[in-house]
Amino acid sequence: MYIKYSYRARDSSGRLVTGIIEAPDLLTAAELLRRANFYITGLEPADETVNIEPKNINVFFNNKVSTKELAVFSRQLSTLLEAGVPILTALDVISNHADKKFRNTVSLLIKKLQSGYDLAEAMQKFRGVFPALYIQMIKTGVKVGQLGKTLERLADYLEKEHEIKERVKSTLVYPAVILISSFFSLLAMMIFVLPNFIHMMKIFDVQLPLLTQLLFKVSNLLIEFWYLPVLLIFFVPAGLCFSRKNQHLKTLQDILLIKLPVIGIIHSKMIIARFSRSLSDLIKTGVPLVKALAVCRGVLGNSVYIQLIDKAGESLQRGGSIALALNKSSLIPPMVSQMIKIGEESGTLEYMLEKIADTYEREVEVSISRLSVLLEPVLIIFTGGIVALVVMGTVLPIFNIVGSVKY
Repeated sequence: MYIKYSYRARDSSGRLVTGIIEAPDLLTAAELLRRANFYITGLEPADETVNIEPKNINVFFNNKVSTKELAVFSRQLSTLLEAGVPILTALDVISNHADKKFRNTVSLLIKKLQSGYDLAEAMQKFRGVFPALYIQMIKTGVKVGQLGKTLERLADYLEKEHEIKERVKSTLVYPAVILISSFFSLLAMMIFVLPNFIHMMKIFDVQLPLLTQLLFKVSNLLIEFWYLPVLLIFFVPAGLCFSRKNQHLKTLQDILLIKLPVIGIIHSKMIIARFSRSLSDLIKTGVPLVKALAVCRGVLGNSVYIQLIDKAGESLQRGGSIALALNKSSLIPPMVSQMIKIGEESGTLEYMLEKIADTYEREVEVSISRLSVLLEPVLIIFTGGIVALVVMGTVLPIFNIVGSVKY
């Protein structure tokens, strides 16, 4: 059971600090404060005790925050620390302006720091909020005394990630809206309009063309099994989410995603840019290369590329190089593996990785712009073709009626 102790102390700059620290006993509380470079002037039990172990707190606060929120938090904390504001004060200022969910996390983060944890150790209690790459860079930044610069680098990285994600979303929103609206419009025509039209044609005893007969059969199926499209809308996304939890199905999805025309190419470029940027930032911060590769695998989001990076890490541990392992895969363009090879040989790997990231981020932006321009005419042709088939199926019987009239 952890006991709350109220303390008064002076920090390394002589400023008076007060707060609450959690520890099993008084001696441990004093030791934690000394480890945090506090000169204790008063330490006594607070009014209440807590039964929740610190390691379990993240169970209740495991909601992920958005990339944008994390980028803003990093930028604000970096600015305050670079201005000479103590970290506890800086976090307190940020928590006052954060939204409710993130404010709870920052408040608990402050309590962890007051209890003697360093920033990286405190963030590890909230892995649902702070990703492994973020924590590792903070840990190294604290160790080398460059926390402000590390946070600034993280803010740059997260802002670029957010910008790319938003561009992809904005590109896909338009076709998604068109496809969904076209689907429901067509469904309404097939269920409510077409049956009445077919019934009218039968009254005139007109021989229905083959296309009209096919549309009529589809319409009858939709009327009889009307619940299937509804189930499809709900169960397909649920099935895709469920399959992501099965490693074999997830790998199969990732392989198919890579092989998709246009979208697969953009997806691969995004992964290469993300990998290069994160590995470059980790190396710049001072994280050992093997450890940096292990951390980077968590930001890729594709199991095929994760397996490839794992092989690169194994090659590095055996005394080989990253470039040699990447060069064996068709997923990595020759230019990328060649630039990594030059970086490894010349000792400028982080610089080369940064250039790769810059290049592929620009290519992703260009590809997304082209895709948005390409999707509009493709969707017009697709939806127009479907509408044309339905119109032909309804107009052809009318032509037959007109043709059968004798003047």
